[in-house]
Order: sequence, then structure tokens, then C-alpha cells
Amino acid sequence: MLFPETVFNAPASHLAAILGITGSTYTLVGDSAVGLLAIRMAEDLMTNEELEYCLVVGAEEVDWLLCDAYRRWRLLRLAPPVEPFNKTARGMILSEGAGAILLSRTGSIIIAQIDAGTYYRKRTETEEILSRILSNLTQDEVDLVISSANGTFIDQAECRALRRILPDAIVYAAKPAVGALLALEPFIANLGDEDGKRYLKATLQVEFFGTRVPDEFTTRQAQVRDLLLTLFTSKQFAEIRTPQGKALLRDEIINRINRAISHDLVKAVYFTEFIVQ
Repeated sequence: MLFPETVFNAPASHLAAILGITGSTYTLVGDSAVGLLAIRMAEDLMTNEELEYCLVVGAEEVDWLLCDAYRRWRLLRLAPPVEPFNKTARGMILSEGAGAILLSRTGSIIIAQIDAGTYYRKRTETEEILSRILSNLTQDEVDLVISSANGTFIDQAECRALRRILPDAIVYAAKPAVGALLALEPFIANLGDEDGKRYLKATLQVEFFGTRVPDEFTTRQAQVRDLLLTLFTSKQFAEIRTPQGKALLRDEIINRINRAISHDLVKAVYFTEFIVQ
């Protein structure tokens, strides 16, 4: 059980073997910024003209040790919403994920410059460090910044650094605030196919723009269910069998709910079960 935790390069070696990669493999371990360090390392490796490609793979794992550390550091919150750039830092919600990029010498996308980041010992140091990193990266004009804001105290330091170095840039937070979620009771409806033999079972969650379920929705749940059942029975199997069809159905659900409560309060709808028989 301890093998993957103590031999850090083991997952990279296994992946290389599966993909048939015979070149060298390296593993970097660190915080959420270690991915940038890996890209910087790949850039350095690509100075060797014998290398044509470099595959960079990143993964985030949430284990008990990480959860305990974030809780002790008061960076963790246990329930949504995550509120980037909020004046009061209420914390972040940990999640797992993975991604990969393939670096080559030619291509349509060019990485102009990389800063591998750094560390800080005191919270008061974060603004100065971020300002220095931004200054290193802004050799050319920058119009858009994709921020790492996640609801922790670092957001305000990042905000002040951006205002100082890039006051005119548009800032986009990749971790938008998650609104209140409400799970609805399952829907079972006969579809509108001519033979009348198909039925749909759908379970969904509704996400609102605000951090609490609106009273307007609570008082009109019966009306909402009636409208959605009418919508489901009007659909034919061919209309909802594809991903595009389900996406259109989500939009129709959002529009019908918002019309029922007379306000644009619903942000998104998520299917947690979707079965047609």
C-alpha cells in the first residue's frame, strides 16, 4: 500500500510502459503550482535537439493527509459555494483531476514564457511574490488573465497584485462560484413516440445563482414538476438520445423553471440519472 506513496516515479514509469514510451520519465511532487514547474522543466529538456516531443501529465489526489492539512490551515470549507475574490475568504473545496499536454517544437500554439512560481513562509509575502511573477511574465501586452482564485486568502493578494501590474487586463476566475444545489425527486414519464412504449426516468439537480434556494422556487415546486413532466412527455426518443439532445433539454428545463418562478434564478441543471426504456 505504501509503494505508490514512497516511490514517486512509479506511476510515471507505469504510464510510460502502457503508452510504449521508451524515453526518460521524471516525477515532480508539490502543491497545485507544480504543474507549471513541470512545464518549465519540459521546456528546459526540449533544449536538447534530440528530443522532438515531451509529454507532461498532471494529477491531483485528495487524500486524508491533504484534507487534514488544509483544515488545520483554515483553507478548507466543507460545502459550496466557492467564492473567488470574495472580500471574506471562506475557503476552498478540494477536488481531484488530471490533464496532459504534449510539447513539440512546432505547432499552432506557442508558449511565450513560463514562470515556475515560488514559495512563501508568511501570508504577508504573497502579494509581493505574485507581483514579481506578474512582472516577469508581462514583457508583452496582456489583455486576459486566467486567475487561480479559489476562495482563500491568496485571492485578495492576487487581486492587489493584478491591479498594480495589469490594471487594464480582463480577469477570469477558472473556479467560478458554485450556487446552491437542490436535488429534485425522480421523474418518470412516457415519451411522445407514436408506439407509446418508451418511458424516461430522470433525476436531476438544480443549481441557482445565489447561495441559497430561492423562496420563489420552494413555493412553486408543484408547478415546476407539472411543467417538467409536460416537457418530458412531449419529447421523442430520437430528440434526447444524443448529447446534443440532452443539452437542449437542459436549456428547456432551465427556461421553463425560470418562467414558472418569474425570475432568472436557475443557473444550471445536472442530470444524475437519465434512463430511457
